[in-house]
Amino acid sequence: MYLTAQRVKSSHGLSGINTFLYRHSDEDVPQMSWDKPDVALIADRYPGSLVQRKDPVLPGGNLIMSYLDVAAEDGSAEDAIAKALNDFEGELPLQEWPLKRVVGRIGIRFGMQQGLAGYEREEFRELKEHALDLLSEGTDTGCSTPLEPLNVKVVIDQTGFTFDVTDESADRVKAIHGGKWAPARVVIQRETKVEFEQIHGDVIPHIIPPLVGLNLEQVRALGGVRFIDSRSRRLLREWP
Repeated sequence: MYLTAQRVKSSHGLSGINTFLYRHSDEDVPQMSWDKPDVALIADRYPGSLVQRKDPVLPGGNLIMSYLDVAAEDGSAEDAIAKALNDFEGELPLQEWPLKRVVGRIGIRFGMQQGLAGYEREEFRELKEHALDLLSEGTDTGCSTPLEPLNVKVVIDQTGFTFDVTDESADRVKAIHGGKWAPARVVIQRETKVEFEQIHGDVIPHIIPPLVGLNLEQVRALGGVRFIDSRSRRLLREWP
């Protein structure tokens, strides 16, 4: 088993923690025993088969700010992994770069950019929480955990349409942006909508990015968008 949590930053400046869980089943890892797993060998060369993931920041070309890697035999108890991580935490702050240990039968590696020096414990704990959360969800889907779409309220009146992200969905997106990010409101007049769609087609894919500050692929990875009538609570449409 290989479990990893990574704080990443995209080329667009988005940041967040991506987590991935891999299983090895009967796969052999050359020159390694699960009694004393080599976490670097697993993470860098033999991660196994991906069975679960949460990646709010779309993978590909991201800068890794910090990471926590865990290697253990498939079926290892969650309590044992949690205890090993807690024991590992006792060695922080970092005395070497990265810090790598085998605790019991659990291989652990933790590293981060030097710019985060002084925040080792805080960073480790946050990565640990994300990793253990993913592990506790199991592997029912065999792939990405299905996510509920982001919800957008739509006010429709005689002049046009007003789009606002709900508070709950805004909190999900804020976890990606961080800082003091806040969702934008998009207002479009009826005549403008008609004219736009005559030239460019469906306006909805053009409304979503300014609402949440993410590109469409990132929004798709978050579960898409559900548009709801603000007054009647009726579902108007979903994207994609």
